[in-house]
Amino acid sequence: MKYALLIYDDPKAWADADEESKGTMMEEYGKFWDDLESKGMIRGGQQLAPHTSATVVSAENGQTLTTDGPYADTSGTRTHLLPGQIGAGRPGPGGTVLRDGPYAETKEVLGGFFVIECDTLDEAIEAASRIPSLKIGGQVEVRPIVEM
Repeated sequence: MKYALLIYDDPKAWADADEESKGTMMEEYGKFWDDLESKGMIRGGQQLAPHTSATVVSAENGQTLTTDGPYADTSGTRTHLLPGQIGAGRPGPGGTVLRDGPYAETKEVLGGFFVIECDTLDEAIEAASRIPSLKIGGQVEVRPIVEM
């Protein structure tokens, strides 16, 4: 069975860490990867760019909506017109509306993931329990992958 190990961290904890601590953490991630690889479990994984670079895409009334940043301004909705749009806040045919928020604010953000393959959920949990981010208050969601 394949599992996604989704790593959630408080970006402030990482930003507040000194360079030596960050280097040590990255070394620990390298060792974690090597261990999974030596056991034949690793199928992939990546660190994600900061959450502030994210764009959320949704649809409303047949229009594609994008929101810059997952934790944008929650004081209200601001609509920005993009090329092909007509009028204040009204999208043109096939137009895209860019809106800031509202989104609930949370402390942890998805910072990376691993995809592993193992026989049981217990093995996946054991692997997740060794992810270095747990040492600085991170959390790991273990989710089975649906094979298509």
